[in-house]
Amino acid sequence: MDWKKVNWLMLGAAGLLLIGFVVPWVRIHRGDEGFVVLAGFEIAGLGGAYALVYLLPLLAIGMGATAVKKPSIASMLGSLTGAILVGWGLFEVGRFLYAQTFWGLWLSIGGALLAVVGGAFTWRHAHTAVAQAKAAAKAAREAAAEVAKKSKETPEG
Repeated sequence: MDWKKVNWLMLGAAGLLLIGFVVPWVRIHRGDEGFVVLAGFEIAGLGGAYALVYLLPLLAIGMGATAVKKPSIASMLGSLTGAILVGWGLFEVGRFLYAQTFWGLWLSIGGALLAVVGGAFTWRHAHTAVAQAKAAAKAAREAAAEVAKKSKETPEG
């Protein structure tokens, strides 16, 4: 085996995903009963849509195996695995926030996103306008210098 061709980044990611699957993910307060701590495999065992969490170690094993045998496939599998986990995590956070918050927070989040997008577009427009103004000023200076040069070259009278 050529160890130089192993996709070490994907192999490391696979290892972290496998370890992460068996260590605690969440802590839920159960009133007088205290807290319940659940690992990834316990969440998957809840059934329903949570059973999809079982894909995590399967994809990690596949990613680890392909990182050694076919590094290019490991990269694609790694991107898919990462997108699935991040997407699911964002969905769960959004679902939690939706269940726990009111419409004022969502209006504020929408306003904040609009401010980010609007600020980026405004900055880009201003940056482009400044660059165009500098280019126009440079062109005017060059044209004036050319006119001055030609007027010195032409004999008078």
